[in-house]
Amino acid sequence: MTQTFRFLRLQRAAVMMALSLVGLMPAVAASAQDSQPVADPAAVVVVGHARFTVLTSQLVRLEWAEDGQFEDRPSLVFINRRLPVPTFSTRTEGGGTIIDTGRLRLRYRPDGAGEFHPDNLSIRLTVAGQPVTWHPVSPRRATCAAPRAPWTA
Repeated sequence: MTQTFRFLRLQRAAVMMALSLVGLMPAVAASAQDSQPVADPAAVVVVGHARFTVLTSQLVRLEWAEDGQFEDRPSLVFINRRLPVPTFSTRTEGGGTIIDTGRLRLRYRPDGAGEFHPDNLSIRLTVAGQPVTWHPVSPRRATCAAPRAPWTA
């Protein structure tokens, strides 16, 4: 397992944990015997080496796999990903992909860097009535505060 892959798995887990702690993830009850870890294909958007699974209108699972082999085993956060597919739209714009659920807008523009980083991935949502834009932390940067080239949609 490469260092970057380990970091991305930890980063993905941290994102899911942070979103659930902020209260963005609605309660989804599933027992171990009802476990269906593979999401409905209609809820999945694949862009190059990235896979986005729209789990709810407020939660999107983010994955990046260099070999295109994505993880489908259950996680502690979501044992059952076979949920009703939430309403969302996908469009391509400016060399990137935009997923819009009405509650959040994810923008991803693959750039050959081999990972999610602040310049190629953002999620806009509202928290406590205030608009917030989330960016992943890059392993090459200590903070997400570095200037970014504008990318609007």
